[in-house]
This record gives sequence, C-alpha cells and structure tokens, in this order.
Amino acid sequence: MLDFKQIFLEWKVSKTGVEYKLPGPAEFKKVKRVDFTLSWPNIKQEVCGLDDKKLILPYQIGADTLYELSKPDEKRETLVPGSLIRKERIKAGLTQGEPGARIGSDKTYISKVESNQFQIEISTLRKIVEGGLNKRLLIRVHSNTYNHHPINT
Repeated sequence: MLDFKQIFLEWKVSKTGVEYKLPGPAEFKKVKRVDFTLSWPNIKQEVCGLDDKKLILPYQIGADTLYELSKPDEKRETLVPGSLIRKERIKAGLTQGEPGARIGSDKTYISKVESNQFQIEISTLRKIVEGGLNKRLLIRVHSNTYNHHPINT
C-alpha cells in the first residue's frame, strides 16, 4: 500500500515542489501507467538531458521507487489457507474425515492443514477446496491502488 500524503510529508515536498499538486484527488486521478511507471502527464517537470539540454517531461515514479515506498496494508487480513479450509468445512457441516476421504487422504492430514502446521501449494489448496469441500476456488489478483485511487490501465 502506498500513502502518498505520508510519502510527500516524509519527502518534505514544499508548495514549490513539482509533486505538491499530487495529493489532491483531481490531479492524482489523472495518473497513467506506462509500463511499470506511474506517470502524470498533467504535471510537468524540467530535467536536464544530454548536453545539458532542458527537457519538459511528465512527473513519473518508477516501479523500483514504488516498491521501496510501499508498506503492508495492516487493515487487510492475511489469507491463511488452513483457517479458510476449516471455516468452509464447518460451514458445509463436514467432519475433517469427510473432505480427507474425498481427496484420498485422512482426518489427520486435514487437521494438520487446518491448523497451519505446514504451507500448502495452490494445487493442494484447490484439491481440498474443490475435491474435498465441493466448492470452487477462485484466486484473483487485483490492480494496485494508490492512496485509495484506482490506477486506470
């Protein structure tokens, strides 16, 4: 997660700084993604090019900088597969032995998975969820959002 208001405070962006307009939602929403770089064509900056030639370019923040500035979103829960399996098994009214038998395993294996005693691969998670619990596993990767403003691509 990226909190640009906090980042700009840490960067001590002044009213004369090129980034000063960015925390405002109207300007921030004008962001474009170019490859793995965030670019604001509405905010221009002057840089020195080759032969000290002055260039006017859009303000950009590259992927490496974005990664360094990002922090885990403490408000979101971390997915723990065992807990998810247990919750769905109980909701379905099944014992630990029932999904185990359906996938060719046993109660002890399901118990260990549910108590997160070891990490499982996505293929194993799918086998337990779809074969053992008769549910569908859907994994979705969302676009990042920056300061709660979606990036349009």
